[in-house]
Amino acid sequence: MTDYAIGDIHGCADALLRLLERINLHRAGRPARIVCLGDYVDRGPESARVIEILRHLQRDAPSALTCLMGNHEALLLAALREPGGEAHWLVNGGDATLASFGVEEAAAIPRDVLDWIEALPTLHQDPRRWYVHAGFHPASPAPD
Repeated sequence: MTDYAIGDIHGCADALLRLLERINLHRAGRPARIVCLGDYVDRGPESARVIEILRHLQRDAPSALTCLMGNHEALLLAALREPGGEAHWLVNGGDATLASFGVEEAAAIPRDVLDWIEALPTLHQDPRRWYVHAGFHPASPAPD
């Protein structure tokens, strides 16, 4: 099994597709697992398309792709739940995400997309390593 990790896509769908093509060429038909480390949204122009691509890949090959939550997905969720959260998210690139969905506020992002984001894990473990977006403190015990 060949493992790949992809981080910080930030709404760059074309770059994601090019990277997926390169991974496909590199793996040359061998089994592969891709772990996306979060930050699918914000800053770039196509957050909605990035999420659509990732969700499509997960539907087609759920064992071949794991998507983790990054801090920008957490900011989006905080925009829905916390006073002042939306303003904080917007200054961190959330305005590009809203534009990509064609909406004016976080609550108007389609519910199925928000449900997908809310369900994202923050940690993935395989027999050789842990995958996280921003790490965990080295003095902390290893996750089980």
